[in-house]
Amino acid sequence: MTTKRKPAGVGEILIEEFMKPIGLTQGALAEAMGVQRKHVNELCNERRAVTAPTALILARVFGNSPDFWLNVQRRGDLWKALHSPRERKRIERARPPAIRGMTAHGFRSIASTILYAQGWNRGNRAPACPCRAGRGARRVQLHGASGYGQDCLLRVAQI
Repeated sequence: MTTKRKPAGVGEILIEEFMKPIGLTQGALAEAMGVQRKHVNELCNERRAVTAPTALILARVFGNSPDFWLNVQRRGDLWKALHSPRERKRIERARPPAIRGMTAHGFRSIASTILYAQGWNRGNRAPACPCRAGRGARRVQLHGASGYGQDCLLRVAQI
């Protein structure tokens, strides 16, 4: 999501695309949804987030999918996180976890952690890589096997 323009929120879409065309008021929508008018008012003014149950109710009332409503909410949440200086700092501080004892061409990976946990670096025989890069390794390295395509992710190397 690289756009600088804020995506349309749930309230804007609810009002402009669903309520106005059929002349639906907040009170009438609240009655159709079986919720208080305050709930609908907060959705329309974007002071309340769409939850899974609310998405299911809106989908039933308007005849579309709950995923539509959840995706509208998700787009707005992601945009806010990416454009909030405070959240941006938290995001930029995040790093992949350091994994002791495993190398993967200079970076550490979750896949290496799984292999490490299964004992493949402790002298156990490692499974052969489809590219036939090696067998019986004590350390596993990730690679994109040239000539074999991206299907091959594991290279078993003798160390």
